Amino acid sequence: DGGMQLPQLPSGEEVNVKMGYSLANALFSTAHIREWEGSPSEFSFHAEQELLSSIPTYWEEEKVLPLSSLGNQTAIARKKDDSWYIAIQNGSKSLRESIPFHFLGEGRFKVSLFKDAPGKLEMLLHKTMVVDSAHWEEISLPAGGGLLARMEKTTLPLQEIGLSYATE
Repeated sequence: DGGMQLPQLPSGEEVNVKMGYSLANALFSTAHIREWEGSPSEFSFHAEQELLSSIPTYWEEEKVLPLSSLGNQTAIARKKDDSWYIAIQNGSKSLRESIPFHFLGEGRFKVSLFKDAPGKLEMLLHKTMVVDSAHWEEISLPAGGGLLARMEKTTLPLQEIGLSYATE
């Protein structure tokens, strides 16, 4: 983890860190004991709590994703058993990119993805879908925004399951 650099949020610019950025911190941590800022009530959306509680404290595999850019945004994928997790933390400029899921390998995966909701402060967008390694996910994040997702092996057919919003 020593080579990973989190995005720079310049002190001369006013950039508020969004909920998605804070949520993504869970995957960047290398501690074996998790500590969360705030109280459990701040993570009021059930799926959000479920995702946070499922994050392992050690990993079998880790990849830095191609959209990472030193000092601008950091994107990683980590694997434990048959599950992958992705985290992205964005710097001081908005980001619009596609994430390739080629690292998933064989099979289909049910994805639970949380990211900052476009144009809505203090709100997360929760997207669920079933994908395979050929999938590319189009994302847009505001300055100081972030994303956290879990991908678990499934036998469900490829599909988009739903979108919903979570607030603080």
